[in-house]
Amino acid sequence: MKKFWQRLVLFGLTGAFFVSCISCSAANTASKVPILMYHNLTNDPSAVTSMTITGERFQEDMEYLEYNGYTPLLSSDLIDIRAGKEAMPERPVMITFDDGYRSNYDIAYPILQKTGMKAVIALIGKSIRANDNTEANRFFLKWDEAAEMADSGLVELGSHTYNLHNPQYGGLTAPDGINGIQRLKGESQTAYNKRVGEDLKQSIDLITQNTSQKNVLFFAYPFGARDAWMQPLLQKNGIQVSVLTNTETASIRRGLTDLPRYRITMDTKLSDILPANPNASHDITVRAHMPTMIKNEKIRQEVARHLPAQERTIKIPKSYT
Repeated sequence: MKKFWQRLVLFGLTGAFFVSCISCSAANTASKVPILMYHNLTNDPSAVTSMTITGERFQEDMEYLEYNGYTPLLSSDLIDIRAGKEAMPERPVMITFDDGYRSNYDIAYPILQKTGMKAVIALIGKSIRANDNTEANRFFLKWDEAAEMADSGLVELGSHTYNLHNPQYGGLTAPDGINGIQRLKGESQTAYNKRVGEDLKQSIDLITQNTSQKNVLFFAYPFGARDAWMQPLLQKNGIQVSVLTNTETASIRRGLTDLPRYRITMDTKLSDILPANPNASHDITVRAHMPTMIKNEKIRQEVARHLPAQERTIKIPKSYT
């Protein structure tokens, strides 16, 4: 009898551990968010670089996400999910742009409108142009363009600093290895807080003063270069989500700071990062005479159920085919 109870207790503990492991695994999966990093877009294939992809490629990416049922998240979504106020969608994704290029408005924004995808654009404050700017070959956004996108609900504006992209080196990587917001050699924390803190506040103020966005929740580290002294400044200024450039799927289980991202280039295969949904639906065009021509029973029944008087496009589950 004693051995029976020992075995029963052992079985119970093993079962509890097994259930706990399943719950733990589910929780880990529910905390994962792939974050995509884009920069500039172009309609000229010859202008492609490691930081610039074609508008056609971006449209393909967004249509892929839409088709496969991915839900785009903004910073407020991550904050609510982390706080338990919102459930993590089955297929989450976060789309981000760094710098604030004009192409984000001219090329990316119409594609976001068409597909219903959403994106965060981290602006370099000093680069954003005044509304009366008349540059023929303007490279960056104007504030009215940024404001329009923010008003749409499809775009969130974040900070990429005001002017801490190594301006002394023309925006290139520093030869001494000190990049972006990193502390200077011999710089005290007091001096750092003043120099970097004032720059951060200026970038935030420009966004809230020139758009209807009331706060800034997102920060992208220039060059992906972090510094432990920066986090208190972000927190002080209300920024709750920060991202780097190291390649990995982000997990918000440990927090919302220093999240990794996937850089998207012309060579990136999006399906390697975000798997296709085997149950995704696809569009087919149906006509009144089609049911008699369709051999697949499930598709024939689905088409007949939606049979229109004239040509019409409907969604058929991919699994039916």
